[in-house]
Amino acid sequence: MRLVLYMHLSSVHTTLHLTQKVTVNSLRAAREFSSRMSNLLKIDIFPYSVFYIFFEQYLNIWTVALTNLAIALGAIFVVCLLITSSAWSSAIIVLVLVMILADLMGVMVVLGIQLNAVSVVNLIMSIGIAVEFCVHISHAFLMSNGNREQRARKALETMGASVFSGITLTKLVGVMVLCFARSEIFVHTGVLLSNVLGFGYHRLLAFGSFSYLSY
Repeated sequence: MRLVLYMHLSSVHTTLHLTQKVTVNSLRAAREFSSRMSNLLKIDIFPYSVFYIFFEQYLNIWTVALTNLAIALGAIFVVCLLITSSAWSSAIIVLVLVMILADLMGVMVVLGIQLNAVSVVNLIMSIGIAVEFCVHISHAFLMSNGNREQRARKALETMGASVFSGITLTKLVGVMVLCFARSEIFVHTGVLLSNVLGFGYHRLLAFGSFSYLSY
């Protein structure tokens, strides 16, 4: 008697529109059907398709994105707390970064950029870029003397121009080149990072206001 180690059965999907919702639902339906058949026949059955390699990232993309963003923000809070020795300053930096992330997600919705592996990486990169706008102003505020208004004004006067010319302009020129690339991945990266720089400088002013109201 010859033992059959494996068997391959072909099946097809109905015509799919390649949107995130449709592809995820099709993959989940195939896995649920395979799971039911496995329980019924008492054998291991799993679905496979070349396209599932690309669809699988969407199954847990929100969980992965939120987890990694939370880890990044938590790490920034810890590092800023160690450097500045100020819990308020570190909390304000994280708050401003959350505002920038909300702005970027809004841009993604307006431009129709789906949440996938590439956009998640871009969002995490954006946190690293945006934190530069806040840390310099925070340090200048903490090192300044006077009342809250004077310290906030002095921080923006001493570091505002440096941040604008040293971070915003230099990186913006390099990043905007990606917007004219032929690859859609590079275009989306360029668009998101360009908006990071724009929102980052805008939130830099908001950071000065938060610092004024919190100390």
